[in-house]
Amino acid sequence: MTDSLRRHLAYIVARLLVQNPPFISLYDYKSKKSYAFDGKIQGNELAILDFEAKQFIIGKRQDNTLSMVHQGTNKKLSLQMQGAEFYGLDEASNAKYSGLMKDHAVSIYDFEKKAHFHYAIQPTPVEKPKVG
Repeated sequence: MTDSLRRHLAYIVARLLVQNPPFISLYDYKSKKSYAFDGKIQGNELAILDFEAKQFIIGKRQDNTLSMVHQGTNKKLSLQMQGAEFYGLDEASNAKYSGLMKDHAVSIYDFEKKAHFHYAIQPTPVEKPKVG
């Protein structure tokens, strides 16, 4: 899984688990940098933009399962939620992932990289970059 896709996923998980989220950015401890996101999760549909990558993940939710497509790779991404725990498959890398959200932190274990990655949601918005 690419770094940008992993960040995108961490943001989506946080948006799903935090009601009325006051954040639009995610801090990546690996790159030591904040990343801005925007979009909507409304009803059973989602469309989330990663400003840096200039790419959307769009998808549909049924119960605790999300079926999504990353528009940069046009590959599917599955996400299964079980409370604050989650897991799924990234079709682009054909690799599984799992993770947990606790407080304002999201941790993802990437089976392809055989490593944990850590993120924090930021309640103070960073300046949104312009797209285009």
